[in-house]
Amino acid sequence: MDYKKAYETFLKMAFEEIDYPAAPVVYKLSENQKLTIEYIRDLTNQVQNRIMQLKLVNIAMKEDEYRKELELFKLNFLKQCLQSPQVAELARYTHNKLKLSKFINKHKNMDDYMDILDNANSHMHTIRIILQELWVSKEVDLVI
Repeated sequence: MDYKKAYETFLKMAFEEIDYPAAPVVYKLSENQKLTIEYIRDLTNQVQNRIMQLKLVNIAMKEDEYRKELELFKLNFLKQCLQSPQVAELARYTHNKLKLSKFINKHKNMDDYMDILDNANSHMHTIRIILQELWVSKEVDLVI
């Protein structure tokens, strides 16, 4: 699994960068995010495939075993977040919002969407952070 590519794609689809003077980069879940159910399913499948690959790897050194277990822990947590009802609801709403009838009250529709964004916010940031950690640890550590 290419963690860097997964992280960058996820970031582009769901977040916007906020610039604050003399501060590190801050990411905010975008109101214009473009998640799809298919993308979430594909990312979940990639995570599941990597979990299966890691489970098949035999490790001789204790340090490598630790890295393997840590990566498995992060991947399992990432999978749980990706499969959360909040992320699924966000992806479904994003997909369906283009098809909504023009007769629906726009204010109520926007309020519903903001509630969905709020509910998915912690899961989305957790996914972003785990993908970033997996990518950085792959760059720094020896590949298992």
